[in-house]
Amino acid sequence: MDGNQTYRVLRLAVENYKRLKAADVTPPRNAVIVAGKNRAGKSSLLDSIASVLGGKKQTADVPIHEGAESGQIICVLGDTDPQLLVKRVFQPDGKTALEITSAEGYKAPTPQAILDGLCGAIAFDPHSFTRMDDRKQLETLRELVGLDFSGLDLERKRLYDERTEANRDAKSLSTQAAALTIPDGTPEEPVSVMALMMEQKRRQDHNAANAKERQKVDSLSIARDRAVAAEHDCLERVKELEEKLKQARVDLESATAALDQAALMLKAQGDTAAALEDQDVDEVQQSILNAQATNEAVAKRKRKAELVLTAKKSHADSQQFTEEIEAIDAEKQRLLSEVTWPVEGLSFGESGVLYNGLPFSQASSAEQLAVSFAMSAAMNPRLKVALIRDASLLDEDQMKIVSDLAEKYDTQVWLEVVDASAGPCGILIEDGTVVAGGTESPEPIQKPKRARKPRKEREPSDTIADALVDDALDQMDLPFME
Repeated sequence: MDGNQTYRVLRLAVENYKRLKAADVTPPRNAVIVAGKNRAGKSSLLDSIASVLGGKKQTADVPIHEGAESGQIICVLGDTDPQLLVKRVFQPDGKTALEITSAEGYKAPTPQAILDGLCGAIAFDPHSFTRMDDRKQLETLRELVGLDFSGLDLERKRLYDERTEANRDAKSLSTQAAALTIPDGTPEEPVSVMALMMEQKRRQDHNAANAKERQKVDSLSIARDRAVAAEHDCLERVKELEEKLKQARVDLESATAALDQAALMLKAQGDTAAALEDQDVDEVQQSILNAQATNEAVAKRKRKAELVLTAKKSHADSQQFTEEIEAIDAEKQRLLSEVTWPVEGLSFGESGVLYNGLPFSQASSAEQLAVSFAMSAAMNPRLKVALIRDASLLDEDQMKIVSDLAEKYDTQVWLEVVDASAGPCGILIEDGTVVAGGTESPEPIQKPKRARKPRKEREPSDTIADALVDDALDQMDLPFME
């Protein structure tokens, strides 16, 4: 099968699918109006196209017409030769059988894979792009133009989060640094409390030695007083004890000598004590008390310097992250500048699709319809089939837009409208049966014959069931050629 071959519905035959009892239509190339009253079977006809081509995900939970034992859809696809015949049969147990036969008579071994290759992400429904949320629209457009920003977006988010964290740290550290008030006169280095305590001990020892010297003065004063008393006793004893005069005089001389000696020592010690000068212990004690506050101020100075330095580094990291984010954004813009957009004015935003620089959701309904149609055509370049349900809701201008777009993109658009008449190029359905616009003088849809093994011709049948593809076609040993 030619990879560039395009397809549209050339003929559609349906039996017992949902509300449809029987239908056999040969639609025009572009706009196909499917008309009828409510519950007549219009939606079932459009759904049959989606079901036969889209598979289980496009098939109703109860596909068989009420009262019927089975249902089937046959669709002839083509645009230019070669053509494909697609047949899907529905059984009461929910099982389906799909068969695709080429114009040369070869059967596809994996028929649904063939159809999946024709049906893109927004196949059949040109409105589906409009109904997507912003994220899904963005993913669909990126897939269409071949841009995958997931890696860049992840890296950008990582850098953005790290920059946010760096900015938060820088702000917090700067705030902490600003909150630290350093008293005037705070030294650069902390005060040594140990050195101050050693100096205090030295001065205490010095003063203790001075106190001992002062105690000697007291002791000598006592000795002098005792000598005075002794002298007095001696005088009394001289008077009282003449017989002991000699001894008393000796004692007197001794006492007088001792007194002289004590006087000399007292004078000398008094001179020494008078020359002593005490050192201020309270000053050192106050320095010890002030050292803790001083050291706390020094620690604050160092902490503040560290915070300022770390804040500067955080600011630098933030700037680096910003530059890397800008580089990613520039790369994304470069990639975007090389994209061929399916619609002029379409582009990407941070969180969604833009149209003419504004969010796609703000575009007018006519603009959204045109863009969605173009997206559907771009996503399904080979299957030129679009289904618009509830087309009765489109106003005259929107119907004109759809008609123009069908011509522009050379797409077969099936429009479901609530109307009692088919009109030109239309199909009218009543009570599950095509009553106008069906295939004129339909010939049975024959399964393509194998070129290598001619089969016996079958007699034409008057019923659609006999006209559908024969289930008894032998399995062919030649592969389905793509």
